[in-house]
Amino acid sequence: MGQLTGVVLQFWFWLTPIVYTLGALPEKARPIMQMNPMTPLVQNYQQIFLTQNWPTWAPLLNLLLISLGLLALAAWFFSARVGELVDEL
Repeated sequence: MGQLTGVVLQFWFWLTPIVYTLGALPEKARPIMQMNPMTPLVQNYQQIFLTQNWPTWAPLLNLLLISLGLLALAAWFFSARVGELVDEL
């Protein structure tokens, strides 16, 4: 399982425009990259550091909603299993 996680994270790193900008990609690849939920966050960081402009907040809304949904799911899962967690420790 650990190796699979490493491989998935490695692919996700290169499929997120961290070390390159979206402008460096062919036009056909850009819509695919836009489906990555981390792309707006990385683009805003690039905007801050490369152009010294304030970030654009609207594209971060989807990332915020995904994060809040995962937080709610994790809180529900934790509260459902908190009794078993004490037994494991």
